Amino acid sequence: MDTQHVSVGALDVAYRLCGQGEPLLLITGLGATMDVWDPTFLDALAAHYTVIVFDNRGMGGTTAVPEEYSIEQLADDTEGLLRALGLERAHLMGYSMGGFVAQELTLRRPERVDRLVLMGSGCGGAEGIPPGPEVVRALSDLSGSLAEVLGRVISVLVPEEWSRDHRAYLEGILTRPPAPPSPESILRQVRALRSWPGSYERLPQVSRPTLVLSGTADQVLVPANALLLVNRIPGAWLAQFAGGGHGMQYQYPRQLAATIHAFLEAP
Repeated sequence: MDTQHVSVGALDVAYRLCGQGEPLLLITGLGATMDVWDPTFLDALAAHYTVIVFDNRGMGGTTAVPEEYSIEQLADDTEGLLRALGLERAHLMGYSMGGFVAQELTLRRPERVDRLVLMGSGCGGAEGIPPGPEVVRALSDLSGSLAEVLGRVISVLVPEEWSRDHRAYLEGILTRPPAPPSPESILRQVRALRSWPGSYERLPQVSRPTLVLSGTADQVLVPANALLLVNRIPGAWLAQFAGGGHGMQYQYPRQLAATIHAFLEAP
């Protein structure tokens, strides 16, 4: 996929397209760029949809602006990207922090969303269940060599037994971004997460068909967060993947894509 750029307000947003069919826009998580989506997962989705991936503000090829970020602002950026691409509406999939952004966009502009997929996400705010302190330390500690940083991230991203057999594969994907995001941009995302009041009280207002995907071994946003979403969003589907970590797209790329496809095509 070739990287393209489009103006969204004051931003120059980097994005890529692949596949054919109805548009499916993917929103990635904290500190991530579009380079770290699993390629097998993207290819499986692109067999049925026009898949759109992009870099959030300050990440990868998208420009940064000298101001604080917010989840609401990231939702506005995403809606602006749809508008800039000439899309009236699209299926929306948010992963981790991207799920917060997807919820915010769906609640604020439901007419822009066909169906909503939330993967490894939660409702945030006081009702959301945060990761344990050891997980926070592993994800926020940028000290040491690249190998040491990757080791800490991988240790909480997927179960230990799976990572032992697939370490080289994971490291290959996680080191794909040509220019890693700046620590300041990541910290702005962290502060945006902390300042977001969450969606718990508003979840019954979600009017778009919703699928919640959760790994039973997710340490970052534990499975109870998925249950909160499903119990509050009217008619939401829940699909849990046994042994899936927060990075279950790497563990189960084809199965996840098949589940998303079944949901998006359901009556």
